[in-house]
Amino acid sequence: MEAMQIVGLVDSLELLEAIKSVRNQVFVQEQEIDSTLEFDANDIQFKEGLENSSTTSLLNKLRYYYIKFNGDDGEVCGTCRARKTTDSTWKIERVATLKNHRGKGLGQSLISFVIDDLSKLDDSSNSEETTFYIHAQLSAYPFWSRGNFNNGKFIKVGEDFEEASIPHCKMIYHPNK
Repeated sequence: MEAMQIVGLVDSLELLEAIKSVRNQVFVQEQEIDSTLEFDANDIQFKEGLENSSTTSLLNKLRYYYIKFNGDDGEVCGTCRARKTTDSTWKIERVATLKNHRGKGLGQSLISFVIDDLSKLDDSSNSEETTFYIHAQLSAYPFWSRGNFNNGKFIKVGEDFEEASIPHCKMIYHPNK
């Protein structure tokens, strides 16, 4: 039986610290990415919005943080961030699942939730079809290319490149129609 999983928007300093802990474990400790690269201006601005209790500036439709809980024990097990890069385009980034929760479908269900959630937001305010893209680490390419995310998948475009000294590729989400 598959464990119940809960996904939500980060809307408090407590939840922000929880996802920062996940990202620290995955990116800074496991992958040895410099913390000054991992935690950027987007994180600072988001935290400032939470501290000021300014929901309007916090969720100004440009940046959303998601948190994933294991429903069995309530442990935070994953996270991602989505940033709006054009009127109808979102970049999904900082996708992280704790090591002991990998291989259980948590990442796939998190990304499916995010795609569905952001598509609904854009449907109400935009006539263009919502587009999603990622800069995937090449080591995670199999996850992104084989996944069935909300009835669609990510397809590689362009040449490989490096971010934070790690090989990446750009992938664009294509819904199954």
